[in-house]
Amino acid sequence: MKLERELLGLIHIEDISVSRIKSPEERFYSGQKINVMVKSIDRENNRIILSYKELFRNMG
Repeated sequence: MKLERELLGLIHIEDISVSRIKSPEERFYSGQKINVMVKSIDRENNRIILSYKELFRNMG
């Protein structure tokens, strides 16, 4: 039997863009599907820390 848990994925504003933005809405819209990189996993709080800008740093 597989147990499923809900996880919360968070992207801090500084992990969205290499340039300074005032809000996530400057880059994304609600419901938009994006690719992200997993920076860390917080198993105790069931959270995944994500980064959008790290994808571009690791591509080049």
